[in-house]
Amino acid sequence: MENKTGSSNKTTVIVTLVLIGVLILASVLYSSLSEKSENLLPLSTPSPTAGNEKSPVKALDFTVYDAENREVRLSDFFGKPIVLNFWSSRCSPCQIEMPYFQKAFEEFGEEVEFVMVNLTDGNWDTVTSASAYTKKNSYTFPIYFDTTLDAAINYAVYSIPATYFIDRDGFIKTYRIGVLTEDLLQTGINLTR
Repeated sequence: MENKTGSSNKTTVIVTLVLIGVLILASVLYSSLSEKSENLLPLSTPSPTAGNEKSPVKALDFTVYDAENREVRLSDFFGKPIVLNFWSSRCSPCQIEMPYFQKAFEEFGEEVEFVMVNLTDGNWDTVTSASAYTKKNSYTFPIYFDTTLDAAINYAVYSIPATYFIDRDGFIKTYRIGVLTEDLLQTGINLTR
């Protein structure tokens, strides 16, 4: 019996050490990936005319609705740099970055278009809940409601927040899936101007 108990204790210790090793490895990998995801991502496609050159990606157009339920298209904003953000009032990561957007809107609102697209599916988020959230927090940037999910489908939004930085000619300069820091938001805006 002592051999089985001793063997069982030895197995428990080995399994515990292996689990600790796996947890340490997972922590290191997570930290490494998190550091890499702190950056904005460049967006371009291979040019059909040249080998290694990349050509810019044109922003896909879509239709959303303003607070008065009027149709608004992304292309309506071409001619100025655009910050396109997909968010929901029930999304905690989205809530973290909203004050940064408000501050940037107050600073750059005359020269940069802020297209804050609420994913308004009617269940998870509604026009009423999104409007109440922005009013409660005194956000003055314009919000647009994606009630048909046209914008979300065109941009294959699978995770929010998601932010695209589009130049005045309608080309995507960079993007970020996940929460933006204030510095990254500023960097993205600078890339569009």
